[in-house]
Amino acid sequence: AIESPEALRRIEDDCDAVVLAVGLGADLEPELPGSELPGVWRSLEFIEALKTGRPPEVGARTVVIGGGNTAVDVAREAVRLGAVVVTLAYRRTEAEMPAYDHEVEEAREEGVTFHWLSAPTRFLGEHRLTGVECSLMQLGSPDESGRRRPEVVPGSEFVLPADTAIVAIGQQPRRDLLAWIDGVELDGGRVRVDPETGHTENPKYFAAGDAVSGGATVVQAVREAKVAARAIDAELRRA
Repeated sequence: AIESPEALRRIEDDCDAVVLAVGLGADLEPELPGSELPGVWRSLEFIEALKTGRPPEVGARTVVIGGGNTAVDVAREAVRLGAVVVTLAYRRTEAEMPAYDHEVEEAREEGVTFHWLSAPTRFLGEHRLTGVECSLMQLGSPDESGRRRPEVVPGSEFVLPADTAIVAIGQQPRRDLLAWIDGVELDGGRVRVDPETGHTENPKYFAAGDAVSGGATVVQAVREAKVAARAIDAELRRA
């Protein structure tokens, strides 16, 4: 593990090229009141529990917050774990949802319901989760992603009853590690590269995978790694 800038410097000194394939970090925190209540999960810890043979206990009513493939995945897992009502709340509409269409359709077939234009404002409960308060949203001007920005409809609060809530709103970039590398620039938390070579602004560093894409598929990560590998091979042959 690279635990210090000094360890990274040693790698730089020993190598002619370095590929950053560090992926993303921890879940983005919802920063909402009540997020510490029992029954509120982050998507990565929920998935980790599944993968390590410790299936999480979900209540009869589960609310999933998010609109990506991870959100759809954990919603489907909640159905399979026995939740009777699984609702996925997303702050935009289905048209803007980044999850794959076939994943959304398969989730719908499994019984997941979707609450569009809904954003959580707080988690409710005293000793454990009892509900997720949301506000209705409306779409305004496009943001940096090109999608219309969701805006709160004043006075539109409503409550989704919930025994379990799973927050799947994305992961944090590895800013701590990336800050140790001179010349590596971020664009919205993603490592900026030449798409033809995977080269960063630092002449020794290339990058591929979720650190570049912001979170996509394994297939895309492998393709980006191959682009970087070919570019490195060509560059070293010229040296």
